[in-house]
Amino acid sequence: MGDPHSGGYMTYLKDEKQLHDIAVADYPDLPYFIFGHSWGSMLARAYAAHYGDGIKGLMLCGLCSQWKGCEIEYADPEFNAAYEADPYQPAGAWFDKVFLDMTARVENPNGPADWIANDPRIVTDHANDMFNTFNTTLELAWDFVQLYHFIESDEWAPMVPSDIPVYLIAGDQDPCGNYGEGLYHVANLLANTGNKVSVKAYSGYRHEIHNELDIRDEVVDGLINFVDSILAE
Repeated sequence: MGDPHSGGYMTYLKDEKQLHDIAVADYPDLPYFIFGHSWGSMLARAYAAHYGDGIKGLMLCGLCSQWKGCEIEYADPEFNAAYEADPYQPAGAWFDKVFLDMTARVENPNGPADWIANDPRIVTDHANDMFNTFNTTLELAWDFVQLYHFIESDEWAPMVPSDIPVYLIAGDQDPCGNYGEGLYHVANLLANTGNKVSVKAYSGYRHEIHNELDIRDEVVDGLINFVDSILAE
């Protein structure tokens, strides 16, 4: 199934691998760490599985796991049929289905993007960022769901080299990670395959923990401490 002209989510991973190879060629003596947030955390998880050799440490923020909308759409025959018919049509309402019930636990939400952060200034800034858009083709929505399915499948964690330390962080009110449950689900998957895993759940916070003004320094310090602890070994 799928458009024969599309490389799917592997296209993104191959781009990242090219960037990795350039960086390593230019700075061969420096350790290579990967940080990924949200969609980036999904790509980072898949990258570690396919190209994990040589990664010194993996940091996943706003981790995506046990995401109801992704799981529903992966099994949705209408979604599959729409993609087969024309992957380049506007994603339109399909992204609405992927991002289903994102504010279900937000009391009196001001809008559909309130799952992004507690601070309304962060929500507004996110909405006004020209690079944050769902005005895309269906192909991106399809790749998003297929990538999610791979990183949540039974084959994913065993493909990640067990010598990569991993630091997982998220808000426990983030629907992308099933309100903290997905964070520990992924931690357990990696721990069961031998990875050293550290977890930090930020109580009461949503998706953009690294942008929340009152905890931003704490989030950054945690990432730095993780890197420093590995380099000190």
